[in-house]
Amino acid sequence: MTTSSDTRLAPPSGGAPDYAGFWVRFFAYFIDGAIFVVLALIAGFILGLFLPARVIEDSPEFNVLYALIAIIIPWPYMCLMESSSKQATLGKMALGIIVTDLGGNRISLARATGRSFGKVVSALILNIGFLMAGFTRRKQALHDIMAGCLVVYKAPDPKDEEPDSPPASPEAPSAFFSKKD
Repeated sequence: MTTSSDTRLAPPSGGAPDYAGFWVRFFAYFIDGAIFVVLALIAGFILGLFLPARVIEDSPEFNVLYALIAIIIPWPYMCLMESSSKQATLGKMALGIIVTDLGGNRISLARATGRSFGKVVSALILNIGFLMAGFTRRKQALHDIMAGCLVVYKAPDPKDEEPDSPPASPEAPSAFFSKKD
């Protein structure tokens, strides 16, 4: 069970969370996509070392397997990361945004899974579901509305902030500037 203390929303002076809009979410997704491309290239290289080229080129089964992997691997990554204590994928973390429920709490794995499958619906309607994040009041995409989620900027953690340094003393240290006879 999570409580609202698990999440630190970044409220502006009005008290409402600072919602992450379309473009910051787009770039977070781009970062995550780049990570998957690198992993796919590594996996393809490793498979290429062990499988003859004719198996890879002439096998429709291999193409289906590769397509399934490309679809299935992102699902647990996104769900596990967004329902974790970090509340964000690596791309979202890099841009300082998190996924919460409507109350500002960490989302469950079930809600993250629903949100993930909602992205399929967002994509099937010519990606209009994703574009909705640029036009809705709380900057929610269709899959966020379906899952009851928000994507917001994470508030700075007070533990991460450096304490204020004491003001510089107007007096010079006597050890360095004292006159000795």
